[in-house]
Amino acid sequence: MIYPDALKPNRYETHTLDGVKYNIPVVDLLLKRWDGPLIDNTFGGKPLANYKGMPMFAELAIQRIAVEDGWSARWVETYAQKGSSPYYFTDWLDAPLTQQVPAPLNDSYIEKILLGISFLNGNSYSGCWDVLVWKNKNVLFMESKRNKKDNVRITQLKWLKESLSFGLTK
Repeated sequence: MIYPDALKPNRYETHTLDGVKYNIPVVDLLLKRWDGPLIDNTFGGKPLANYKGMPMFAELAIQRIAVEDGWSARWVETYAQKGSSPYYFTDWLDAPLTQQVPAPLNDSYIEKILLGISFLNGNSYSGCWDVLVWKNKNVLFMESKRNKKDNVRITQLKWLKESLSFGLTK
């Protein structure tokens, strides 16, 4: 598997779903907490990271790191899109969700992959990982987890299972 240089895994975590063990590559990425002026719209209180002197959600910092290494990437937001296609972001305005500017994928290959996985996942994007990263035919799903404060959810393991069933590789 090929990864963006700054997002190469340095360890693995094992998670089990339906009796099957999945060894998930992990990147221990240290993002400093933003200590400057807060933004008004933190999407329900999401913590902000300091990325190159700018307040940013961790998902967007990961997206930017991938893009800076020559990859395409989007923050995939499914939480507010119950039952429909997710939002795709490359930026966050200090404004409500309804005023955010989505960033279309503009890649039919990637769109087909997402649609296929969601079909296998019961016609749902529930559990889709936070950041979608791709370069040529290399496709990665990345999930942002705060150390000791966040865990992989069952829905995310189901998304992983269906991604592998669709044909993506570990």
